[in-house]
Formats: sequence, C-alpha cells, structure tokens
Amino acid sequence: MKILGINSGTSVDSLDIGLFECKENKIAFIKGVEVKYPNVLREEIKSLGPNSSILNCDRTSINLGKFVGMKTNLFLKSNNLKASLIGMHGQTIHHSNEVNKTTTIQITEADLVSDITGINVVHDFRKKDVINGGSGAPLVPILDFYLFSDIKRPFICQNLGGIANTTLVHKTFKQSIGYDSGPANSILDKIIYIHSQGKKSFDKNGELARKGSVNSELLEKMLTNSYFRRRPPKSTGNREFGIEYVLDLLSYVEQKNINLNDLLATTTELTVESIALSYEQFILKKNNIKNVVLSGGGIKNSFMISRLKKRLPKINFKFSDESGMPSKYKECALFALLAYHRIKNKKVKITELGLLPYSEAWKLQEDYFSEIIAVKRQNRASDQPIPSPNHLLMVEHPPVFTLGKSGKIEHLLVQENALKSKGIEFFKTNRGGDITFHGPGQLVGYPILDLDNFFTDIHKYLRYLEEVIIKTLNDFGLKGARSDGETGVWLDLDTPFARKICAMGVRASRWVTMHGFALNINTDLSYFDYIVPCGIQGKGVTSLAKELKKEVDPALVKAAVLKHFSEIFEVEIID
Repeated sequence: MKILGINSGTSVDSLDIGLFECKENKIAFIKGVEVKYPNVLREEIKSLGPNSSILNCDRTSINLGKFVGMKTNLFLKSNNLKASLIGMHGQTIHHSNEVNKTTTIQITEADLVSDITGINVVHDFRKKDVINGGSGAPLVPILDFYLFSDIKRPFICQNLGGIANTTLVHKTFKQSIGYDSGPANSILDKIIYIHSQGKKSFDKNGELARKGSVNSELLEKMLTNSYFRRRPPKSTGNREFGIEYVLDLLSYVEQKNINLNDLLATTTELTVESIALSYEQFILKKNNIKNVVLSGGGIKNSFMISRLKKRLPKINFKFSDESGMPSKYKECALFALLAYHRIKNKKVKITELGLLPYSEAWKLQEDYFSEIIAVKRQNRASDQPIPSPNHLLMVEHPPVFTLGKSGKIEHLLVQENALKSKGIEFFKTNRGGDITFHGPGQLVGYPILDLDNFFTDIHKYLRYLEEVIIKTLNDFGLKGARSDGETGVWLDLDTPFARKICAMGVRASRWVTMHGFALNINTDLSYFDYIVPCGIQGKGVTSLAKELKKEVDPALVKAAVLKHFSEIFEVEIID
C-alpha cells in the first residue's frame, strides 16, 4: 500500500513529503521532496503559541492546509505517482509534558488537505497518544523498532531534529523505550535567526560553532534544567526550549560578554552532553549498546556529530540512510506507518450459531478463513486495498470429541466405533492442542481474525484469549489462572485440586486464525471421563455450574465474554 507521510518539524524550516510502500510492519522509501515555506507563512506559523487567539490559529491552519494540499498534488503529479492514504503530523504550535500533565496542539486542516488531494488523511497522532495515556512524543519508537532489522539488538536510534528523540530498540517492543533527551537544533536555529535578523535560519555544518569554544560556566547553568533529570517517558518542545528560553539565554550571554561562536559551541555541547548523560542515566547501565543510528536534520551539522562521537568513543555511529531510509524522510515514514496501522480493521462481526453440529461450524470457519486470505492476497496487488474482515462465531455443539494435529489418539479412552452408541461424534481437526470435548452447556467461541489488524504474535493472541476468560470468571467470583506450557484457563492451579474450566486450540496461517476456546458453563462433565482432556494427566475438569453449585445463565456468560473480548482486543463488536 502506497502511503504519503507529511511532516513539519518544530523549526518550521520546511515541509517534508515522502511516499512509502507499507506492508505489514515493513516500510520502504519510494520518493520524497523538501518544500521550503514562504517567509510570510513561516512567520505566521512561528508567531503562534498556546496563548494565540482561536481566530489566528484557525486562519493559519487553513493557510497551511492549502499549502500542504497544493504541494502534495504537485509532488505526485510531477513524479507521476499515486497514493492511497496520507499520514500527516500537522504543525505543532504547543507541546508541554509536565509531570502527570501533557498538552499538545497541532494545526493544519486535514479535511482541506483531503479535499484538495482527493486522498483520505489520517492525523492527530500526538493527541491520540496523549488521550491513551502517553506523552505525545516521541512517536518514532514504533518505526525504529520495525525499520532497522539488520542491526543487532539492543541498539539506540537518535533523531536530531528540533528536539533530540532517543529510542532504545530492544528485542521486543515492550522492552523498548523512547523519550526526548532535550533540544537538538531548535535553540541553535533560533539563535542564528535572531542574530542574522531573519536572514539565516541555521548554522551550516556547524561552521560558526566550530570556531568557538565551550563556555563551561554557561554549559553547567543550562544543564541544571530540571528536564534533564526527569526519567523517561518524557517529551519536550518549545515550552521548555522555545523562544522565551532563547531570549533569556541571549540576555544572559550579553551580560557575560559571550560571543556568538562561543554561544553556538556551548549550545551544541548542550545537545551532545544531554544526549550522552541520558544514555548513561537511563540506558547504558542495563544494556550493552554497540550501535547508535543517527537521523534528522542535525546529521548535516558535522560539528555536532564530531562532538557526539568524541563524547561517546565506544559507540559505533551509523546513519539511517545506510539502512535504506533517508534520514530526511524518517519522520515522514513514521506518519505513513502510523496511518497504515490506524486504518486496520478493528471491527469484529459476531455471529450467533446456536446449537450446531461441529462439522457445519467447521465448514463455516473454513469459508470465513478463506475469505480473509483472499482479501489479503488481493490487497497485496492493489493500490486501493480494502479492510480485511474479522469474525467471531459463538456456538454450542452436540456432543463431540475433537483431536488436534499434535494430539494422541490413545487419549481417546473408548473405541471410535463405540462413540456412536453414546451419541458422540469424533473429528480429527487442523487446530493445535490435543483432545477435548464440546457439548451442550458449553460456550464455544471461534475468532476468525486477521491478526495483521491487531498484532502478529500467536503467543500474545493466545494469552489475550486466556485473559478474556480469566476476566469473565472474575465477574462470577472465580479466580482463573494460566498454566505454563498448557494453553487454557484453570482454577486452583497450584494446588492438588487444579482443574481446567476452559480449553483452547487454534490454527493460524498468513496471520489469520480459526478455532478458539470452549468454556464449560453447565456442561455434563461425565463426557470427559472418555478422554484424557487436552492430553494432560492428573488434573481435573470443572464448570461454572459445578463451582457455583447452581446452573448459570449462558446469556450472562456470553455477554461477559463479549465485553472483555472487545476491551482486551480493543475492537468494536458488530452484528
């Protein structure tokens, strides 16, 4: 799927537009362009802040939306390119991450960009992160985790934009961390802009800073900022290191007779030292780091890079370009990837099958499974992909024993030909697990999901299913638990009276699932006497009715399962 990523950084020096091919968790750069802002629009944007009037913010947002839309169209037309989606950051005019309080404001009329280009726009990523308990920045860790697969983990990705963003990329995403270490180019660029009276916007290659000397007294003063001592997760922006900070700094250096070159050298050293100290405080004590991947506009500042290498001599520094992602367009890639993930289908269609023979339910599963696979195949060859569907079948079966692919037939304790006389069917299935029973009084759920809409991790998927059942049991006053190496949910696990209340077995291909769970509600447990349940010796089987010593309303159990399924998988259940 071809997606545009559009980014405008805190320095407001240019608009970056990049086109990327997104596939699952992989992203590849196709082409990009850097568009300089007209001076009038740039000054209009830079004049905005948290105290600006709504009317001024709205006017600038519209002007910016027109500019972005027109420049995006020009980029696509002049290069004969097409895109299915736009992921857009918007222009940040305020970001504050105080302890237990984050506020963030972005402008750019996304609807206007969509109208001009005719392409759907996904935006408000920072606000979405804040709403969900995050810091709103940095957002780049998800890209860093998936992008640099050729580098041995753990390693660090260091972005040098207006702000310096740090990502510890670990073996799992859960182990990875991301935070803003402090300013990178933002202070330097503002100093140059003010000093040149708007004629220059940056110190090219750090040439002026290279001629100066670090003022140790000034550096020490700048490093006393409380932000540098805060532990991750944390983010910063113009509130801490914006124009007011720079004006105070310029007033101080004027009093101390510190010249421009020394000021720039010291401010460059602030970036270097704050990055290095954050590594030493939060990363290097527990992680053996050999490599740091550099990206962002700051990599053009050869003086800053040389100082960083000298400060951290044991680190091997690389540039993101070496892994096929141009540093200039890395943040564009981030927003393209986030847009791709945002459009994944998180709706699950529920189908109530009632009492249905196992073979018919299995056939229905196979049909839905094949449908999803077909959609995914079609999407790989299409520039206009369609969302892959997700299903959840809820069913009750007449008595039946099912044997998984890895199951042992000897765990069926009666002859197959004797089952018919007992009114029990028998099937060898294509799911995982051993032998289990389905029958009246049991709630069976078959999620047929495209895990590319959620996460591509079967282990995590099974743990989520278990969590749904555990939370459901808790609603009825029972404490469910997992057993290491034994999929399903148990009661009194670490006692001689451990007993299984919910069996699980799944199949997955191309990240599409089928089969699922069987929760005993009012089940006749005598059927389990004919098998070794799930192939596990020495542990019993139970039901909600047995534990609660009364019949349980299946509708109440089903409602609880659906509630927790929607919460844990973060889905919308639809009829």
